[in-house]
Amino acid sequence: MVHVPLYLSTPSTEPIREEIRAGWLGAIITPSSGNSIPDEGWWAADTWIFGKEYVSDELNHKPARKGRIPSTGETVDVEESWTPRFAAGAGFKGLARQAQKRKAAAQ
Repeated sequence: MVHVPLYLSTPSTEPIREEIRAGWLGAIITPSSGNSIPDEGWWAADTWIFGKEYVSDELNHKPARKGRIPSTGETVDVEESWTPRFAAGAGFKGLARQAQKRKAAAQ
């Protein structure tokens, strides 16, 4: 099997939409530009446009703890860590609901 990248484009013209339907391109959906999810083909959401709520300013804290290396069983010290908390914004949730409704209507 050969893996190739999927190029994304806004579905702004009919020739591009034809390529998306054929599977040669994927659609990148940006709500502020009025694009909708295509009925066929691959698509991705432009997460930047959904606002600051997509990546919140909250952090998850994992305190220092003991861990174990599975392959050897050795116990090790794991340092504390802080990671950003991810949550889908309203725009992304709306697009996901739109896709689910189209899929249900097609069945």
